[in-house]
Amino acid sequence: MAPYSPSCSQSPTRLQLEMTDIELAAFEAHIVATCVDHMQSHWRDKGYRACVSRIKRIKILHQSYIHEYAIHPGNGPRVPQAVHYFEAEDSKDAYLRTARALEWLSKVPASFEDVLGPIGGGLIRRRFFKDHTAPLAFSSVAALERYMNKGRNLLSKLAPPADPIVITDDPLIFTQSDMHASNFGFDECGNMVLMDFGLIGRLPLSFAKYTMQSSEDFISRVADLLCWPENSNIDSMARALIVWMTANPKLGLDNDGWPAPKRSKREGTGV
Repeated sequence: MAPYSPSCSQSPTRLQLEMTDIELAAFEAHIVATCVDHMQSHWRDKGYRACVSRIKRIKILHQSYIHEYAIHPGNGPRVPQAVHYFEAEDSKDAYLRTARALEWLSKVPASFEDVLGPIGGGLIRRRFFKDHTAPLAFSSVAALERYMNKGRNLLSKLAPPADPIVITDDPLIFTQSDMHASNFGFDECGNMVLMDFGLIGRLPLSFAKYTMQSSEDFISRVADLLCWPENSNIDSMARALIVWMTANPKLGLDNDGWPAPKRSKREGTGV
């Protein structure tokens, strides 16, 4: 008897799921939406893992082939069945359109009250700061610059000195602080959709450039397509992350970036 040879050309998609094309598309869209919601809610959790794995197509073909072989003779080890898989659309165009969306966002004009961070005021949301939130409501770019250089000066005296950070000459632009791929979606017509406006704010260009300095595949691919000018602040900003490790992230400064007056021990006590 010839050994059993399962076909490696059959797809588990059609073998295991008896759906119409419309039903299958809706099923896949629901899976994607559920995964995105789970990721946005839990990606900062310790030990987080995706609820549905992203794997290479060759792995699913191998698993499907060996599963079919294992169940036919009935004497092999148990091999999990791949019930369904689907492939993501080509993302090369997504990288380019995300870069174009960031370029467009950077050219949005300022509101009538041109302030740092979110329109209407508030704390800057950016990964440069401890817990991704500025400890002070900086009154100006100069105040923010003084704060950043105070952090730079906390570097160990044994380390090579970091160059001064200069952002007062930077253009102010609207920029997204969370460059997760889920914040750049597409509608049913294929149009780019910007999301998570709570993390979009108006900041010096150096902060936008710093956000794009990442080893994550999506961010690095988008960064390669941006036409932003070179920036000399990035290295010093990266080294100034010492501010994350300080007991008081305000560094003893006020909203103007100057030393805050020391409070008297008696201040604030009632009679």
